[in-house]
Amino acid sequence: MSTPPPLPGSPLSDPAAAAPPTAARKGWWARHWKWAVPLLALLLGAMLLASMAVFVLGIARVTKASEPYRVGLMAAQRDQRVIAALGAPVKDGIMPSGSLSTSNGSGSANFSVSLHGARGNGTLYIEAERHAGQWHYTTLQVLPDAGEAIPLLKDVAPDQEDGGETDAESDSDADAASHRQAEVDPSAPVAADSTQ
Repeated sequence: MSTPPPLPGSPLSDPAAAAPPTAARKGWWARHWKWAVPLLALLLGAMLLASMAVFVLGIARVTKASEPYRVGLMAAQRDQRVIAALGAPVKDGIMPSGSLSTSNGSGSANFSVSLHGARGNGTLYIEAERHAGQWHYTTLQVLPDAGEAIPLLKDVAPDQEDGGETDAESDSDADAASHRQAEVDPSAPVAADSTQ
């Protein structure tokens, strides 16, 4: 015996109605987790590296702003023996190494700074102690990659150790400032030079 054909309009006569119900659509995470997890890990890694770079560059900035670093670098950049060995201009590297600690007018600094010039490279060594707010340098020398150490301690005047300037520098700065004032405003009176 055979089965009679389905009646028109019955659920068995429409093939779409006979299909099983479709499963509910999966959520976004279920559909995209295979690429989202590595992307999130990469993003977190990049944020960690960026924050470490900001921290390290911040430390370098504080170190470069310290008085022993500035005095040592200035002495190296002005010394004719260093310029002859490394070539002009003498520039410092991006990241100095060493330590700096200060507290209540005392402290210590110990740096090694890479130097670069037109003819070669070298390292500036700075060791200083701070007592009663004054820095006293125990080591200040440049060691070129090719050559002998160049001592710079005698190039640092006692009043430059605390970041001050010599009287000659003060006078020349005052003269330069009065000349700049005259250039900016010709009608402004210029201070008389007391050395004439």
